[in-house]
Amino acid sequence: MLSPDEVALERKRVISEERNYFIFPHRLVTGEVRTVEVHSSPISFAEKKILFSIIHDITERKKAEESLQRSQAMLARTEGIAHVGSWEWDVEADKVTWSEELFRIFHRSPADGAPSFSEHAELYTPEDVERLRAVVAEAVSNGRPYEIELRAIRKDGETRHCLARGHAEMGPEGRATRLFGSFQDITERKRMEETLRASEERFRTLLEVSPTGFWATDPIGKNTYVSPYWTKMTGISKEDAQGDGWSSGLHPDDKDAIFAGWAQASIHGEPYDSEFRFIQPDGHCVWVLCKALAVKTDEGNIAEWLGTITDITERKRSEEKLRESEEQYRAVVNNLHIGISVINHNMEIVAINPFFAAYFPHVRAGEGQVCYVAYNDPPSSEPCSYCPCVLTFQDGKVHESETDTPAGDRIRHFRIVSCPVKDENGQVELVIELVEDFTERRALYAQLAQAQKMEAVGTLAGGVAHDFNNILQVALGYSELLLGDESLPERYEADLAKIHESAKRGADLVQRLLTFSRKTESKPQPLDLNPRVNEMQKMLERTIPKMIEIRVSLSEDLAKIFADQTQVDQVLMNLAVNARDAMPEGGKLVIETANVVIDEDYARSHLEAKPGRYVLLRVSDTGSGIDKETLEHIFEPFFTTKGLGQGTGLGLAMVFGIVKQHQGFIKCYSEVGHGTTFKIYLPALLAETPPDLPVIPSSLQGGTETILLVDDEELIRDLGKRILSKAGYTVLAASNGREALDLYRSNKGNISLVMLDLIMPGMGGKQCIEGLLKIDPDVKVLVASGYSAGGPTKQALSSGAKGFVAKPFDMRQVLEMVRKTIDEQ
Repeated sequence: MLSPDEVALERKRVISEERNYFIFPHRLVTGEVRTVEVHSSPISFAEKKILFSIIHDITERKKAEESLQRSQAMLARTEGIAHVGSWEWDVEADKVTWSEELFRIFHRSPADGAPSFSEHAELYTPEDVERLRAVVAEAVSNGRPYEIELRAIRKDGETRHCLARGHAEMGPEGRATRLFGSFQDITERKRMEETLRASEERFRTLLEVSPTGFWATDPIGKNTYVSPYWTKMTGISKEDAQGDGWSSGLHPDDKDAIFAGWAQASIHGEPYDSEFRFIQPDGHCVWVLCKALAVKTDEGNIAEWLGTITDITERKRSEEKLRESEEQYRAVVNNLHIGISVINHNMEIVAINPFFAAYFPHVRAGEGQVCYVAYNDPPSSEPCSYCPCVLTFQDGKVHESETDTPAGDRIRHFRIVSCPVKDENGQVELVIELVEDFTERRALYAQLAQAQKMEAVGTLAGGVAHDFNNILQVALGYSELLLGDESLPERYEADLAKIHESAKRGADLVQRLLTFSRKTESKPQPLDLNPRVNEMQKMLERTIPKMIEIRVSLSEDLAKIFADQTQVDQVLMNLAVNARDAMPEGGKLVIETANVVIDEDYARSHLEAKPGRYVLLRVSDTGSGIDKETLEHIFEPFFTTKGLGQGTGLGLAMVFGIVKQHQGFIKCYSEVGHGTTFKIYLPALLAETPPDLPVIPSSLQGGTETILLVDDEELIRDLGKRILSKAGYTVLAASNGREALDLYRSNKGNISLVMLDLIMPGMGGKQCIEGLLKIDPDVKVLVASGYSAGGPTKQALSSGAKGFVAKPFDMRQVLEMVRKTIDEQ
């Protein structure tokens, strides 16, 4: 701001230099600052030079220019982050304009200018050039927007996969005069999709061709999948095996034992292992070995069961024949595709069948070779610790174990079952080892487990959240302190406010990472579904093709639900996108809400439902519909009917998971050629739950008490001291748990509150709280953590902490919690 003296001096310079134009800020008598543009001319009057000026208020123009510059800069940064370029084509002049990011995508210099549309043939592969020309010609003639994937050839010769979108601006003659759109480099996405598709294809192929029956059920044992070999082995078709149908082929004598063992395994979530019989349609029995593992959620609940059945009919027959005669035994075991060896009391190999001998060609049966020497590399000096034969010799029972053993050219995983051969006195004379090669099957189990291991990504995100929160805490805290400083120059306020806002957005990002990694909860709140549907309708009308008509029918007295708004929006968006994809030629998308009551009769016939009041969200389309077989799999992760690059198969799986997380359930109804309807039932919020959210006081209250602040980060300690000292408190600081205990012990009578970081090297927050309670059972501790009130924080609170404040915190939040904790009786 120029002072009056500075303005006068500027005018003198204008007169002396004969300048006639300058701009400066000017403060009005009201205090408002305006930008003015002054046009001045020195003139002679009565032998004197005087200044004649015309003043224009250009404040709004300057603001508009600055806003435009900021918008252009933000657009350029956004395009760079998303690898999305924009373009514009003047059709009549054949002039093309590219954004800066588009030049980077094509590895071209902006100095060379954008090529005209007629020169675009050199930018793409020949096949894609023809496709592009076709969709552009259609857009020019009838104004239809287009979206097309292209293979772009960069100037350095590299080919990149790109997604081009175009829109037309139509002239009065019904032809486009201008085309504009976006161009995105999707090469990495295409590579990832191809890798995922190949992995899924290999996995499915292995399941389909494996000579083992694979199956999956829901937590209570209803069948959701069986492999082709399972149906061949049991004689039950895939359709008949769904739900409880798989039990129809069980031998009546085995059912009680099977269900009792299954119930025990389900209660404890333990591996299931059983042998039983299936009666095939032609009347003969198939003995199977059934093994299953429970797939559990992070909370320890069973999500589903995955298992195998192996045909052990031949093994069972062999065991029966072994009891009849040695000759029958030899005839059978020499033709079985299973390893068999006979061991005596001295652990010597008496006999070995050809199948097993193929793994160990150096073994010579009947020559006194000891099994734990012959089968081990290097040889062992005593029986193997896992050896079931030793146990069988001791108690005369059948035992089994598994081991990894070098055999042939690789390490093989063998399952060993030891069976006793007794003499006429009932004493164990020999033990027969039945050895199955489970190497390939275990590899399949590993591939099944690989999908579960993907959740380690969430663990990684949560693991770094503590450090991220500390960094953001410093940025938030110090920027807030500076913004609250009345002596801060005005020209810094806007920049500091942007820094503070960016840090808050960073904190929100960390919270999303923590939610993804299940280190924090989602944030449900009382929610009216109708406004969310209205907001989604507005967005869909801008994004969904115009040939799809969107209809909304909302119940006026709709009950509220207790839900996370972001997750509800995800459900709506996923279902709307699915409906759009089902109507490529146009149709109707209908979104409805209603209050419904689920009664006992409905709940009995729909196991996922519980009696009570629900809010119904119904999303319907008039698209192509879904056939019965596909309908059975639509909520399975990675299941998709879309073409390559058009879907990941996770959309409906996410919808299913979100609905289940909100204690609701989802039903899908569809017929080929008659459209699809999704019905989502979410529990209605009763008047007595949840409690109203607390009102945040508008003023901050400090105090004069002494507070012990404990944090291993020096910047966080300094920030906390400044915030608390500014509010009137006396602050003692400690950098770790042991230092905190020493300070509290020496100042026990003066410290009113300990504010403690939860995650610290050495002595962590929980151990420090336990130490403080030993010194003073009445100590008041306020825990500060980047994690939610669950997990480690919950343990700290249960150990004696009085309160919790989430990092990164702001001044209002921390001062309110400090005051509340100190005043609490």
